[in-house]
Amino acid sequence: MLPSDIVTGITSALEDLDVDPAKIADVVTVLRTNSDSIGDSAFMTRMHIATAAFGGSEQGAQLGYHHQKAQLVIEDTLRGVMDDLTRFARAASKAVTMVADADTSSAADLRVKQEAVDLLVGSTRYFESDRANHESRNQHLAGGDR
Repeated sequence: MLPSDIVTGITSALEDLDVDPAKIADVVTVLRTNSDSIGDSAFMTRMHIATAAFGGSEQGAQLGYHHQKAQLVIEDTLRGVMDDLTRFARAASKAVTMVADADTSSAADLRVKQEAVDLLVGSTRYFESDRANHESRNQHLAGGDR
């Protein structure tokens, strides 16, 4: 489940930055609708299937082994998504603070606003979930055999 403080932080920051309320509502809907798929959801806690559940044959053992590796990749990727959302919420909050502190009448203050926007844009250029997925795939699926 996605911690409510992440959703609240993102919502508050977007409102403070005067983002279109309809777009904010869309973001909140997506976050809340998908929050059960992230973090400590059933997938991460109760949906593990024992390797032995695929049977005692060689093919069953292979399937169980590869299923376990795929499960680890998905878990690591979902943790990366959580890290991405947390980082975006922090960046949005910091951007709000920077904008609130800026005096819109001067060029120097407009540069601060641009830095705030650049901070938000920069927080979306690198995705922890991509890194976590690639690392986990390399760690758990390397070689593709047993």
